[in-house]
Amino acid sequence: MKNKYSGTKALWLALGFLFFLNISLSAQKQDTTIFEKGRVLTSLVGSVSNQSSALESGSTIKTTAYSIGTQSGIFLQNKWVLGVNFNLSRSAFDNTSESLISEDLIIGVWSRLYFAEHGATSLYFELTPYYVGVFRKNIFVDSHGNEITNEIATGKGFGILPGLGLSYNINRNVGFGMTLSYSYAHLQVDIEDKIMNEITPDSYDVTQLQFSFNFQIYIDQFFF
Repeated sequence: MKNKYSGTKALWLALGFLFFLNISLSAQKQDTTIFEKGRVLTSLVGSVSNQSSALESGSTIKTTAYSIGTQSGIFLQNKWVLGVNFNLSRSAFDNTSESLISEDLIIGVWSRLYFAEHGATSLYFELTPYYVGVFRKNIFVDSHGNEITNEIATGKGFGILPGLGLSYNINRNVGFGMTLSYSYAHLQVDIEDKIMNEITPDSYDVTQLQFSFNFQIYIDQFFF
């Protein structure tokens, strides 16, 4: 219960921060043609990390991760864009006794509505119903190198991703954004035990509260 209240408090604080930024920035003349019907928006987001830690016991912990994605679409009406949300992520954790690999693929129909323009800034609400495919691999060994656990989980599911964000436009074609979003997905997976040679079906729910930054490009038409 404590985690639920903490997540809710963080959500409200972040929402309040977004609205405060919107009303606090100096007033400038808004370029109403940025979100004009027929224009194309491509929003890019990505991250890469690589960490290595040496323990006093002599073992080493290595963690690597990357995530790359895009939200791209066309303005069907002024301030309303419809398109595709795509994201691919992978993380790996390795040390002497265990190896964990996690991969996720998300693709869905993405929609964003801009509102409350104030100078070069605008708030937006976005929504993505999506399909997700997952891959998990867990290997644990004892001090002699014998495998205790060797499991591979593969599956798929569907989810929904609402978000609220703030966009700042440098000019008519370039901008930055930050989004607070909440993701919920229901997954059906098959867990294969390589040691016991068994496959067990399972299902579970995944929820995540996240804050992300993105780079936005606005163009008048596709390049082809």
